[in-house]
Amino acid sequence: SPLPPEDSTFALATFNFSWDETGANGTPGNLTITGGDGFIANIAWSDYASHPGVGGGLCAFDDVTSQSRLTMTNVNFSQNIASMGAGACVGMDMDYVGGMLTDNVGEDGGGLFVYGDGYVNSPIYATLRDLTFVGNTARNSGNMQQTGNGAAAYFNNVALDMLNCRFTDNRTEGYGGAVWISGSEYFGGQ
Repeated sequence: SPLPPEDSTFALATFNFSWDETGANGTPGNLTITGGDGFIANIAWSDYASHPGVGGGLCAFDDVTSQSRLTMTNVNFSQNIASMGAGACVGMDMDYVGGMLTDNVGEDGGGLFVYGDGYVNSPIYATLRDLTFVGNTARNSGNMQQTGNGAAAYFNNVALDMLNCRFTDNRTEGYGGAVWISGSEYFGGQ
């Protein structure tokens, strides 16, 4: 398991957030994040195996309606730590255009972890465009379960459309030095 560094620096990021929540009547809410300083050197950590730390930089889930959407434009994630999705852990439909995920460390999905649960959120629809993944790491936790997959990105139960994304110098102790795809459909561009 990656451990938080003793000397951690935490940065408060400035973003343009908008949350479109139409109420408690089961209709979807949407989250938009644009630009900003980035999610830098954040830690989501737990010592409990049943509740691992997820989404070191950002954790966004819709486990109720499965109709919400996360839209990120020019958002960067760097030097974050978590068990799953050290940069970002997403469990809702998403569009992510223009950004960098660099030097994040996790057990699965060092840079990005996108997960449809197979029930409410299945599949997740994810569109990724013009992203750069550099120097992310997925480490094996050493427990009985195989971890350390998808150093740059991990996709499970995702309908994936990815175009013009670059993967450089990502490292894994499991499978998928750049990308791990499981139970997903890939509708990639050219």
